[in-house]
Amino acid sequence: MSTGISNHVVKNFNIKIAKRLGLANGKIRINTIFKVDKEGNIKDIRVKASHPKLKKETFRVLKLIPKMKKSGYQKDKPIIISYSLPIIFNNR
Repeated sequence: MSTGISNHVVKNFNIKIAKRLGLANGKIRINTIFKVDKEGNIKDIRVKASHPKLKKETFRVLKLIPKMKKSGYQKDKPIIISYSLPIIFNNR
């Protein structure tokens, strides 16, 4: 699951936004937290980013994550999973 989500973000996130915004060269870090509900849907997305346009792009990409085929399970019952995903890239 983690690899699939990371690959999705790498493929869909437009890192050129940071360059267009003139953000300082170096590492850009965006912190995200979201939940995967019992049906496999992404819910309750929270994002901390250094610029509102980076935040908006992060929301856009996370909302594009397809529905998970399996949700989390505990004792053979589906549960809601909290997931933290840092997005880090170099702005050069």
